[in-house]
Amino acid sequence: MTVDTINENKLRICLDAKETKQLFGSFEKIDYNDPDTRFALNLILKQALPEVEFTLNCQRLYVEVSPAISGGCNIYFTKTNSKAKRYKLSNSSFIYIFEFDSCQDAINASKEVVKLKCSTELDSKFYSFSSKYRMIIESKQNCSEFSSLMKEFSLLLSSEDNEKQQTIEYGKEIISDNALSVLANL
Repeated sequence: MTVDTINENKLRICLDAKETKQLFGSFEKIDYNDPDTRFALNLILKQALPEVEFTLNCQRLYVEVSPAISGGCNIYFTKTNSKAKRYKLSNSSFIYIFEFDSCQDAINASKEVVKLKCSTELDSKFYSFSSKYRMIIESKQNCSEFSSLMKEFSLLLSSEDNEKQQTIEYGKEIISDNALSVLANL
């Protein structure tokens, strides 16, 4: 378990695949309505607090859990003044961000990926970013088969939400929806 203070209101805890399996069974089984999930989140938070400067002061927390490419997960605890419940769990998608040297590499990768059964479950967007190209792919399920194919044509940058936000903010959107299919048909 690694613990980072993002800022005074946000704490990130990264669990590897083994820790995620021990605490939750798997990422897909994380469910706020399950008392075992709430217990595990409390346990994780109690273990993490002594390691960092992050005081709760009886504030409410927004909890977001996102999958990590490694098979583990990232848990974000954000202080909020909202009147909402103490914890709100947002179970995010798997996020993959690939960087291509050329548009042709992205086209070639897309032509291979659309042949896979899981490709219909992938939400993809395509951007130009500096002198390169980036594709953001989100999936509700972990489909490592497509990731392996994509890495033959590109560099896997990250599964972090901040990398996604950076791409959206500073990149130029070229294809806003179904980028894999659009590029595969060029």
